[in-house]
This record gives sequence, structure tokens and C-alpha cells, in this order.
Amino acid sequence: MSSYLQYITAFIALDNQRVVNDKVSYETILTKLIELDHYELFYRFLKRILKLTDIKGFCQYGYMNVLVQGTKFVSSKSLEGRKIGLLFLFEITN
Repeated sequence: MSSYLQYITAFIALDNQRVVNDKVSYETILTKLIELDHYELFYRFLKRILKLTDIKGFCQYGYMNVLVQGTKFVSSKSLEGRKIGLLFLFEITN
């Protein structure tokens, strides 16, 4: 699963507009990662999207909403998911 996400990340790094144009596809991938309990991959993928779009684009394109909704769901499912979510928020704010 991790190598698949690395491939997708490399693919969108070539053209940042893919993050905007294929948003539905990326939201589907992020949703599936949560459903499969791959919380760390969920946050790593979002972190990469954030780096590609900057914070303004991240919010503008709706990925902040995905982050908030995903974090709510992850936090409600497990303590481990909550810890990973908090670590992610700590990393992006520092």
C-alpha cells in the first residue's frame, strides 16, 4: 500500500493541478485508507498534498475538510488513530 501511495505522490508532484482536477479520486483513496485502518498512510498522503498545494490551496481545494472529517472518524475509532492524528497536526504546525 505504501509503495502505491509513493507512486501516486510522485505522479501528482509532476503537475500540482492533478490534486485539483482529480480531487474526487484522491478523496476516494483517502477514504479507503481510513476504512482499511491505514491511518498513518492517510496522514502521510495528506501531508504530501499539503506540501504540493501550500496551506492556501489545501484549504481552497477542500482538503482541509477531508482532514477534519477524517481526523474525527479516526479519533472515534481508536486511540492509536487519535495519537497519529495529533502527531500529524503537531508536525504541520511546527
